[in-house]
Amino acid sequence: MRAPIFVVCSLVVCCGGRVGVDNGTTADAGQGDDGGIDSTTDGAGWTQCSAPNGVRVCRGPSTCPVDPNDAQCPYGLDDGVSPNPNPGALCVCGNGQTLGYGDACDTPCRDGAICARTYATKDVFFCAPYELGVLFAKNGAADRVRYADMGAWTGASIPAPDTCPPITGITPCGGNCGPCPVGTTCMGRSPLHPYGFCAPPPTGACTRTKPQSCHSGDGCFVFSVEAAAQPVADQYGHCVPMALCTALSQSLPGGGSCIAH
Repeated sequence: MRAPIFVVCSLVVCCGGRVGVDNGTTADAGQGDDGGIDSTTDGAGWTQCSAPNGVRVCRGPSTCPVDPNDAQCPYGLDDGVSPNPNPGALCVCGNGQTLGYGDACDTPCRDGAICARTYATKDVFFCAPYELGVLFAKNGAADRVRYADMGAWTGASIPAPDTCPPITGITPCGGNCGPCPVGTTCMGRSPLHPYGFCAPPPTGACTRTKPQSCHSGDGCFVFSVEAAAQPVADQYGHCVPMALCTALSQSLPGGGSCIAH
């Protein structure tokens, strides 16, 4: 499993934890969110550099301003410690608040999150607020954004189905399914996967070619996404109990693969 970069959690701006939903209201971004998260940036409070809830980007092609309280704008540059190799790169601004995002996307991201390469010079995708994906795309960095299933960013909203079908061996989540049981995380919702699944606490990360990274008795589950995006998705597998892994590969709407240990 890739080690979390804790400074991401401390600097990614997430004021209030609110995201737009399809019905024009707002809903909490997090486990059990029933709303379809909307990518529109036409509403009040959006600018080229910021979202209504305070998520901001700095520098980039629009030369978005850096907050004077930021010692630097590390994200999108390098590791935030080494000398900056790309001073104009789009990066994430910080204001000292967090929603708890920041783990690498081979761990379950909270419901409503997307995945972003917050460092322009690194290939690791981290869990991030949905608004950050919108702002990255608005500033020419859509290639640094994926949905939670590692599908390609299209700007489409995360759907909110009005039904919740029973799926053998899986506890689905999203839409009308309600929140996941305590101790599990709703993960994977995206335009390609309208229903996520309630994932147990992570036991490890894996890749399609290295399922042996999982513990004995677990399988490596990889979401099925667009053909061009699949090679990256293959690097972000999730170790889950083999029975769940098999059920996901057979029955999860949107599809996926289970690779045996």
